Amino acid sequence: MDSTPPATRRRSQTRARLVEAAEELFVARGMHGTSIEQVCERAGFTRGAFYSNFASLDELLVAVHDRRATLAIETVRDAVGTMTAGDRTPSPADVIAVVLERLPVDRAWHVLSAELSLAALRDPALADVQRAERAALVDALVPAVTQALEAAGLTAPDGVDVLTRDLVAAYLGTADDRLLHHDDAPTVRLMTRVVAASTRPRG
Repeated sequence: MDSTPPATRRRSQTRARLVEAAEELFVARGMHGTSIEQVCERAGFTRGAFYSNFASLDELLVAVHDRRATLAIETVRDAVGTMTAGDRTPSPADVIAVVLERLPVDRAWHVLSAELSLAALRDPALADVQRAERAALVDALVPAVTQALEAAGLTAPDGVDVLTRDLVAAYLGTADDRLLHHDDAPTVRLMTRVVAASTRPRG
């Protein structure tokens, strides 16, 4: 039986509906083309309900993106756990494949990420949020990258965390191209080159 107090449960449900409504509007109109009134109307709440949960559209954008980012990070962690628990040690190519398979770039995700990136360039507090999300994604991938390098007899002179961050940057940085051309090949080539440029034989 759910022991959560009814008021807390209602507040959580209200917040979730506002986030869902905002995601639909941000993807369709952009954050600056969306008003608080439109979010409230889409969610079926008053402005009072909005301000009981969020101070601004910027804060709501963070909540929208955070929900997506949390799911993505959990997906990667599950994939890495499966990859590193088996008898077969992963290779660098396996790590790249996991990123591409478990973090597929769709239009909604890319639009929301672009909105947050633009806002983060203007607001240091939002930049901190985006850096924290990127860091969590990197942390989720580091164990698999570490095992892959060991299996391949490679070492990363600048650190596995730096290499992993570069791989994530290559993946996210080519999102436009993948969406426009529906082709992962350029991303795979770039990530493979990142590994080649950032590693050397062990010993």
